Amino acid sequence: MATLETVRSFRDGEAFGADAFSPFITRTLYSTSVDTPKSRQCWTSFADIQNQRFAQEAARARAANDDRSVIKLYEEEVGRLQQQLNQAETDANEYNTLADERKGIAEAAEARAYFLRVENDRLRGLLTQRGGTDPDAQILIPDTYDELPDWCDKNLAGRLMLVPRAARSVRGAPYDNPSLVYKALLMLAGVYRQMRLGLIGREAYEEELRSLELTESGSISSVRAGEQGEEYYVTYPSGSTRRRFLDIHVRKGTSYDPRHALRVYFFWDEETSQVVVGWLTSHLDTRKT
Repeated sequence: MATLETVRSFRDGEAFGADAFSPFITRTLYSTSVDTPKSRQCWTSFADIQNQRFAQEAARARAANDDRSVIKLYEEEVGRLQQQLNQAETDANEYNTLADERKGIAEAAEARAYFLRVENDRLRGLLTQRGGTDPDAQILIPDTYDELPDWCDKNLAGRLMLVPRAARSVRGAPYDNPSLVYKALLMLAGVYRQMRLGLIGREAYEEELRSLELTESGSISSVRAGEQGEEYYVTYPSGSTRRRFLDIHVRKGTSYDPRHALRVYFFWDEETSQVVVGWLTSHLDTRKT
């Protein structure tokens, strides 16, 4: 229930108070009562009404053998359709302009994100040089999965991200060593990413894998992945329709018991220079599973 204080403090875009609340209520009532899928099925559009009127008048004129009236009606109809076409072209131009503006905003945001990643890497390098230790060594490793998505956002932002499907997959994850999952993600955001950027050799990365008793390999061939539907694909970036193949995984254990075998499926995003994790901690389906 809206109180006087609610109305006074209500904000919608740049509007504030009653000036914002009144249009909001109008839109809400309209969308929940009039503008519903069922009601839209019952509507007759204005264009349909015009078409029906034209057809009826043309039929009457033809029945009366009134050729002049028929010609006039068709000329008027052509004029009306031309106006609609002109308006559609105007609308399309406006939409294209808006799309260009949105694209410019998105590109500026991407450039800003790239700058922040570069600056973050530079600062991490300086900290390592001055302190002699990797800042990642100071990151606390939890022993439950409860914090994992937030932990990634806090500690690995710009270096590794979980797509929404991966964030959901850790809820109630069966693997019985959560700490190793955190360490694997930290390793991917650290030495694996440094290797992909050409800052260290593969030997250093493989040494880190061995220290965690992990191995890395391709997840599955693209042909076999196609046989599994969307299992090995994620939509990335978020909000797009682009499909990306989870072509790599790090793993531990050969058991198909999800409590004793770890899998982290990911791909390397060249555009943002970060690891994108699409699934953990269990096996994705193959012909064997």
